Formats: sequence, structure tokens, C-alpha cells
Amino acid sequence: MKAIGHTDESVQGGSNAVYPMMIVASFVTAWVLAGATSLSHEFYGGSYLTNALITSWILWLGFTAARVFVHDAFDPRKFAVTGHTVLNEFLVITGMALAIGLLPPG
Repeated sequence: MKAIGHTDESVQGGSNAVYPMMIVASFVTAWVLAGATSLSHEFYGGSYLTNALITSWILWLGFTAARVFVHDAFDPRKFAVTGHTVLNEFLVITGMALAIGLLPPG
């Protein structure tokens, strides 16, 4: 918590809506990734798992990592936690891609 400038007191009393919003956001992300994977598979063919992984990594790099770097450039903490953030997002997206790629439609 020190790296992001929080104390035990500053993280107390958060909104109860955080967890439902997090779940909805995860489902939306997975839905978009599944749609992009399906389009990629239709266009390129080949392994559904490979399409899921490559599509997820391209989308992660183009949207998530780029957004995090721009956001952190203006954050008062600068790039103190950027590495942790992009790695976390990469692992989450890769996990979603694995689940989508290992369970192809039909």
C-alpha cells in the first residue's frame, strides 16, 4: 500500500458497489474478448486457442497497457506501480483468453 500512497485508514469505508462493478466489468471484458476471438478465428482460421491468446495480447497491448502508461504519466505517483498494474492486467487477460480458447463454441 505504501507504493500507491495509501494507509489502512485510507482504504476503509469504501463503497459496497465496488465488487458488483468489478464483476460486471470482468464479464464485459470477457464478452468483448470472446467476440474478438471469434472474429479472429473466422478471419485467420487455425487454432481457436492460439487465436484467443494472440488476440488478447494484441488488445492488451493496444488498449490496456497503452492506457495504463498514459494514465500513470499524469498520476502524482508517476510510474511507481505501472509494472504491477500492467502485469496484473496481462495475467487477467491471458487467463480469460485461456478459458475462451479452451472452450471454443460449437
